[in-house]
Amino acid sequence: MTQKTTKERSNVRKILHLLQGIHIHPAYLIPPLGLGILAAAFEGVGMGLLIPILNGFLQNSFTFVLDAPYIGPVVRMLPENIIGNDRMLFGLFLGTFVIIYILKDITRYFASISMVYFALRCIHHLRKALFAKYLSFGKQFFDSTNIGHHATLLVDFTKQALNPLQHVDRRINALFSLLVYFVVMLAISWKLTLIALPLFVLLHVSIKRMILHIKNLSASIAARSSELGKKTVEILSTIPLVKSSSTEREEHLLYTEISDEMTKTDYRARVFMEMLLPLQEIITLLVATGILVGALALLGREQIASAPALVVYFYVVINAASKFGVVSGFRGALAT
Repeated sequence: MTQKTTKERSNVRKILHLLQGIHIHPAYLIPPLGLGILAAAFEGVGMGLLIPILNGFLQNSFTFVLDAPYIGPVVRMLPENIIGNDRMLFGLFLGTFVIIYILKDITRYFASISMVYFALRCIHHLRKALFAKYLSFGKQFFDSTNIGHHATLLVDFTKQALNPLQHVDRRINALFSLLVYFVVMLAISWKLTLIALPLFVLLHVSIKRMILHIKNLSASIAARSSELGKKTVEILSTIPLVKSSSTEREEHLLYTEISDEMTKTDYRARVFMEMLLPLQEIITLLVATGILVGALALLGREQIASAPALVVYFYVVINAASKFGVVSGFRGALAT
């Protein structure tokens, strides 16, 4: 186990420890996560329906679905007047596809809002617990510490500490979508899937390096933010002293320097964050093109899959790369 993986698991344990400290049981995560998994299942079924829809549309006949695995037994249960009518079969497949994707979007929506509600309530309870802790301290503690730091901790730290919870349902949904996509890719062509696997290795290595930079910059941003908060409260709480000693210019220059350093560091972190998506898309496009050209040259189209299946396959590959980026982004959230 690498040191980075251990650190990430440690971060997850810290979040679980925070939930335990504010008396929030992790079992409350089950409904949003369950809805996210259900949305991934709907998406996989929808992907699977694309192949017979395209095949039937191009061949002007849906009779092949009667012998198709999984779908065939279901279709044979339909009335004869539907089975013998290509237009009705096409409408049935297309309508089912639309309904499944609507159900996917509905379940994903409810998964998101339930997860956001859970996360925001956790942040609320964490703030309450921290404020109650502060109230238990004596006056000497506040006389010897910086109020700006405490204000930053109560407002910013509580939100940042549990921020990954607000999007964990999307990560779980993306993870299960990846598993579903992998099954669909294997079902279409196991040969192409073996060739496509290096794509995800390349994506993993690229995103991992970017996240390492984001992690280091995030630590610097947190330090600068705390320093800026302390300095703000220090200046505002000692304005009479600043005025009496005529040090307005010196204080302004120091504050400007701290703020400028924080802005530069924040900008560098955003540069890396914004680079993740386009970098991922470029790598996916280039490698997917290479896979297609190489597979056609080595194996020939007849040995791989039909034309509609190939279209669906590369649609799945592009979507899988996007989901892979969402899963990898969780590591970025933990790093932050």
